[in-house]
Amino acid sequence: MEANKKLRVKHITDLIGEWGKWQFLLSAYVFLMSAAAAFINMGYSFHAKGVDYWCSDVPHNQSFDLVCERTNYASLTQSVFMLGYVASGFVISYYSDKYGRRPMIYLSYSIEVLAIISCAFSYNIYQYIISRFLVGFGHSGGVLECCGPKHRADIVILTGVGWVLGYVLLPGFAYWLQDFRYMQFMSAIPMIIMLIWFYYLYESPRWQLANGRVDEAEITIRKALQMNGKSTDNLTEKITQLAKNIQGAPDIIKSGKTYNMFDLLKTPNLRKYSLILWYSWIINALIYYGISFNMSDFGGNFYITFLLAGLMELPSQLFTPLYITKINDYCSLIWCASGQTMHLLIYYGISFNMSDFGGNFYITFLLAGLMELPSQLFTPLFLKFIGRRKLYAIFMAIVALSSVAVIPSRKPWLRVLFALIGKYGICSSWNVLVIYGSEIYPTVIRNIGMGTSSVVGRIGSVSAPFMGNLTIHTSLTFVMIFYGIVTAVGAILGLYLPETKDKEIPDTLEEAENLGKNDVISTI
Repeated sequence: MEANKKLRVKHITDLIGEWGKWQFLLSAYVFLMSAAAAFINMGYSFHAKGVDYWCSDVPHNQSFDLVCERTNYASLTQSVFMLGYVASGFVISYYSDKYGRRPMIYLSYSIEVLAIISCAFSYNIYQYIISRFLVGFGHSGGVLECCGPKHRADIVILTGVGWVLGYVLLPGFAYWLQDFRYMQFMSAIPMIIMLIWFYYLYESPRWQLANGRVDEAEITIRKALQMNGKSTDNLTEKITQLAKNIQGAPDIIKSGKTYNMFDLLKTPNLRKYSLILWYSWIINALIYYGISFNMSDFGGNFYITFLLAGLMELPSQLFTPLYITKINDYCSLIWCASGQTMHLLIYYGISFNMSDFGGNFYITFLLAGLMELPSQLFTPLFLKFIGRRKLYAIFMAIVALSSVAVIPSRKPWLRVLFALIGKYGICSSWNVLVIYGSEIYPTVIRNIGMGTSSVVGRIGSVSAPFMGNLTIHTSLTFVMIFYGIVTAVGAILGLYLPETKDKEIPDTLEEAENLGKNDVISTI
């Protein structure tokens, strides 16, 4: 009886524990990775800053003479970065499953470091564009499986807080360095540290076991046990039992049927949910980056405004995961597909175009970063009491109203205020959107659904850098009206998504199709 108990090992954490020194080192790595990601991703705001500052600053749009008919090249540099990220999602993800997480992460980060250095030494815009694509390609990387269910929320929090940290530090470094080439070197420093650090990290033992590399997994797990102060008695027997559990597929998958992205569109309800989710991801990405990259167009000091906008994400990043682990509010099917695209469109549209709102570029950027703090902190509190469908619609409505409110505002500080409110709303709606996906799509196509939503959402992030150009050729009023319309549509569409609070996550297509079958579209 005692022997059977010893061999009852279903998860890796049953062996190495939920938390220890081994998980801490990996979590610290994730934190640094997220901070570096924000620095590299959002740095476009300062690399391609308007030439009003050419006397003291050297953005790449001055260095490469990107004025008049060549201004679109500046926006293109960030768009190709996003395209590289999309390409990496297909290539790196595929080979990570085939050859392991560790070698592909190491390869992707090596590519990113070399590409960043190439950006710094670019002698023309074409080399810079190619280098930015490679930076994006190496940027996606990956994260090793490291913690048990009780601490997964902690990893999500670390990721979010790391992003905000990188976001709010960026305007300070940009103000200090005053040259996009120096900023490239600065962004390469944490990546080099991560490469050196990563050399001492181990492969994912779960991947090793799932691919039959039991001997390698035993070496990795033995090292983890030693670091966590756990016993290594009967380790070989325990790993053999664990390998059987990991390699054994659930009954719903054992049928041998394979699925693809077209299964997301085969049934009426799942097709509806997917289209809504895709739309939502596009507008969220567009507006988030559209505001963040053009905050100075609203008025105020760009550096401080950018910092505040970044800090506005922190409350949401800190508390949303904590409540998710305890509350099974609204499920994710809704926002995983159509939501991803419009979310990314609006999120990046605002973030990448903060300068369009006027005022000091650095202070405005700083404020934009700080504005992410309340979103990260308070969104989980709202999720506890408000259904996700209604909450998403509320945040979308906030973005719509704040976008329209910018139009008649003539004072720069008032425009910045409404822009920051919009930044808060889009950041919060994005947090709700991300929660939805894994809960709505059924087990058999969950990875396909989430992956497709992420790729579709990049339409928004790729388009966002050009929102600044649209402002130049039309007006800020036109762009704000556009933001208001697409987010108002998103709020309405959100009400057609199923309510998933306190419901079991679907495993099959049939269960997903019946999700929200008895829901009634109600007023907020």
